[in-house]
Amino acid sequence: MPARISRLYELAYNLWWSWHPEARALYRKLDPSLWEEVGHNPVRFLSEVQPHLLEQATNDTVYLEHYDDVLRDFDHYMHPGIDETWF
Repeated sequence: MPARISRLYELAYNLWWSWHPEARALYRKLDPSLWEEVGHNPVRFLSEVQPHLLEQATNDTVYLEHYDDVLRDFDHYMHPGIDETWF
């Protein structure tokens, strides 16, 4: 896994991805047919995706911008500001 997109693993192990279409799209965009084949399971997807597709993603500025946006939203969810919690 290229370091630039290595947080795909972190995202895969948190169900947050499952209710955010933009997060699901990070996997689907890498290999749409494999995404369908593995039943939209990001952990399995990452174990089976071809390494050259991951490498290609690190050179795709549109993909990286999408990745950064999704991870920013994920980080905001995981670490909300003090005024953004329910208690």
